[in-house]
Amino acid sequence: MINKNLIVALGAMAIVAGACSCSSADADKTETTQLPAGVTAAQVNFSVYTGHKVYKVGKDSTAVYDDMRCQIIWPESIGKYDIKPLQDSIARIVFGKDEWTSPAALVETEISAPDIAELGTPVEVDSLPSGLGIYWSSDLTNKVMSYNDRYVTMQACKTGFSGGAHGYTTCRPYTYALEAGKVLGFDDIFLPTFDDARVVALVKKTLASTMNISERQLGDFIFPDQLKGPGIVYLDADDDSVCFLYNQYEIAPYSSGAIRVTLPTFEIADYLTPLAKRLLNLPFNF
Repeated sequence: MINKNLIVALGAMAIVAGACSCSSADADKTETTQLPAGVTAAQVNFSVYTGHKVYKVGKDSTAVYDDMRCQIIWPESIGKYDIKPLQDSIARIVFGKDEWTSPAALVETEISAPDIAELGTPVEVDSLPSGLGIYWSSDLTNKVMSYNDRYVTMQACKTGFSGGAHGYTTCRPYTYALEAGKVLGFDDIFLPTFDDARVVALVKKTLASTMNISERQLGDFIFPDQLKGPGIVYLDADDDSVCFLYNQYEIAPYSSGAIRVTLPTFEIADYLTPLAKRLLNLPFNF
């Protein structure tokens, strides 16, 4: 089953937490008011697509169930900008699809491919039982992390359990530059002069400062030897910063979850491309 809701955010390119759900008809009735000098506004529409199915393999107490869920935030429009490349990127990054027909079809495909198919022929059931059984799960999400009038950053996460000691969570944040019309890669943000060793040292320094410990104590909380390069890079529109994400178990114990590091802009400015500086609202010679 696929559900769709439309979130309409109005104003100077800002999402408000708990924004109301509105119909398309309501969105069309938005009134245009005269704005003060120096103030701009753009209408921003996102739809929420939600899907859920439950599958079963086997019988009675030996049955294995798979709870398949998917919920994505899908951009319908962002002001004057062409967001088709962003929609294409969501299909590719979140669902691994180079071609797509509709966001609803993407969600439907996701929840129709249970992992327990490797154990036998899955049968769709109405709901998870409350009795005995083995329970697997998969939950794919795509959410808006932050955005402004220059870029929007979203994040795809896959959480699941398919047996073993614990489940898993893997996330992929990504930033879409509105004017440039593309998802930013590493080379769009950093110059070729990017120094891995120097930036890794900066990441360790920043982590120690955030944890209020010395760098010598980092080994008590993370795996320093596994921290050999940058994480997944993205821009945070809340404070116009450059961030790295290291996924669960990548540089720290499983219990630590994902590790996010906000890099001090003044210490990485020499490595930023002109595009990155422009998006971060920095002077070109910063």
